[in-house]
Amino acid sequence: TICQEVIFPLMCYKDEDERVWQEDPYEYIRMKFNLYDDYALPATAAQGLLCKTAHKRKEVLPQMMEFCLQILMDPSADPRRKDGALHCIGGLAELLMKKQMYREQMELMLQNYVFPLLNSPMGYLRARSCWVLHCFSPLRFHDELVLRNALELVRRDLVEDKEMPVKVEAAIALQAMISNQEQAKLYIQPYIRQVMQELLHVIKETENDDLINVIQKMICEYNQEMAAIAVDMTQNLAGIFTRVLQSDEYEENEDKTVMALGILSTIDTILTVMEDHKEITQQLEGICLQVIGLVLQKPIIGMA
Repeated sequence: TICQEVIFPLMCYKDEDERVWQEDPYEYIRMKFNLYDDYALPATAAQGLLCKTAHKRKEVLPQMMEFCLQILMDPSADPRRKDGALHCIGGLAELLMKKQMYREQMELMLQNYVFPLLNSPMGYLRARSCWVLHCFSPLRFHDELVLRNALELVRRDLVEDKEMPVKVEAAIALQAMISNQEQAKLYIQPYIRQVMQELLHVIKETENDDLINVIQKMICEYNQEMAAIAVDMTQNLAGIFTRVLQSDEYEENEDKTVMALGILSTIDTILTVMEDHKEITQQLEGICLQVIGLVLQKPIIGMA
């Protein structure tokens, strides 16, 4: 079919992806997360076409699911084809979760075919598996142990993985699961300091503004736990803000402005969450004054 012969190959990991991942993983992240260039990426266009086709023609979904599961079940399948199969299934997640027949099978599918790939020796398969869990984050899990296993695997990919694109996908997946699953929020609670520290590290390294949204949502989810880490986090954010504002390409690069505004918004969120903690608020005010001083020296475009 056209989906299997034309769309599917476009959704698989390619030589060019591998080249960019190895030579400049930060560029790989920018390439994958730049919404403005989305349709410049054939894989994203193919994903959109697959979703439209599956919505309009009812035979497409069962055909593609059978095709993708055959690839995932085959131990000798090319890992790049496995990436394509996961890309297809994640792209169809919204539709799959609407149909009871598939919805009931998704938990087992994730457990059998996605969880093992979160430990794959291939970085791109670990990243893709995190992305699939992000796509299925609203899924209702019947077995709490399966959900816990998913969270633990994703948490490890965020905290322990050496490949930055994997850490970015893991961060986004973890936040999506916490926002969608009450049990997830409770399970990650003991690790919140470690998770937040790692998020700040990844933001500092990548300057990815999607992760600013992630950290803001995490602050709101764990507002009770923030008191112990609010000052440290705000100092870190102020440091990243200073670096962004003082970088040579700040004036020319719109992404830097978006990043700077996102950091200010995150600091504001911390202040709001901490407003009943007077001692902490006093410490935060000192850090904020330094940030305000910087803004007065070098105004942020869009803040006028």
